[in-house]
Amino acid sequence: MANEDRGRHAWHPWAQAALLPLLLLSLQGIARQAPRAPIISITFDDGNADQLMAVPMLSRHGLKATFFVNAGRIGQDDYLTRGQLRSLQSAGHEIGGHSLSHPRLIALTEEELRREVCVDRSRLLAWGLSAQNFAYPFGEYDGSVQAMVRSCGYATARAVGNASRAAPYPPPDPYALAAPASVAETDAVEHLKRLVLDAERTGGWLILTFHHVCGSCGTYGFTPEKLSEFLDWLGPRNGQSLSVQTVAEATGTAPPQGVPPPPPQAPVAPSTAVRAYPNPWRADLHEGRRMTIDRLGAAGSVRIFTPSGRHVRTLSASGGAAAWDLADHSGTGVSSGLYLYVAVDGQGRLVSGTVTVIR
Repeated sequence: MANEDRGRHAWHPWAQAALLPLLLLSLQGIARQAPRAPIISITFDDGNADQLMAVPMLSRHGLKATFFVNAGRIGQDDYLTRGQLRSLQSAGHEIGGHSLSHPRLIALTEEELRREVCVDRSRLLAWGLSAQNFAYPFGEYDGSVQAMVRSCGYATARAVGNASRAAPYPPPDPYALAAPASVAETDAVEHLKRLVLDAERTGGWLILTFHHVCGSCGTYGFTPEKLSEFLDWLGPRNGQSLSVQTVAEATGTAPPQGVPPPPPQAPVAPSTAVRAYPNPWRADLHEGRRMTIDRLGAAGSVRIFTPSGRHVRTLSASGGAAAWDLADHSGTGVSSGLYLYVAVDGQGRLVSGTVTVIR
């Protein structure tokens, strides 16, 4: 009886051989249906100084971003400086091109277009920045613009507003990288979360585009509080259900010849080496005394922001120190409260800290 039972339920060799190909096909079908973990790229356009507010938030989770900048604006009021760009790159972030002065490229002559794209990249390269990827101002491009971007040496170019969700990966056209509309003041954190969750379901490449990190500063401002909440939610998912990568990492674009990749460094964190004193600055005790921020790089600047991201003041550093004279016109309009400063320290690292003013 036992032998009879074994014979009734055992798989005959011919049956196993017949079913094995069907099983393999089934497993291959499941593998094809399972979406690959999506890539999420965080990008910042225009080189606005208030974007420095995002650096400590990104560093808290070891996230890296791509900053698309206009070389013609670098160093001007309310824009990043060369030193800050180099520090961002040294910390593992990517610096890309965004044209010289942010015009509508499709409206330019060929000569003007070449200047806006090629001279922009040449300046970034001369400053020691990798500049291998580009972002179209206003997200606008046509065939002539694409051809110029390619001829100037860029490996890819990102548009904006030409997608409503994660785009296919690898991208079908490297000079038309697709991205949803720029993050706007009216966008809730839940909107960004939904985009990411949708990408986790479908796979692909989701490129998020930010402009300002500040409160009540225009259509494309996103408050530090909302950005912090989003990154605190996104950070733990990195390496689990998704992968946060710069555009260069996602496309595998190597830095151009002669520009070595930035050395790996620890995430940027609030500095304990840079000092600010007197801190707090009190009007009743320090009316005739400046607030000094020292142990900085030999030259450069210190950007001061309110907690909401509004740029308050840019201080020039000389000899490793910068002074904020809160008693004269440079302190006019500065009320009591907590302020954030972002600077480059003596080792070339981008650092941040807080100071308090009491009037």
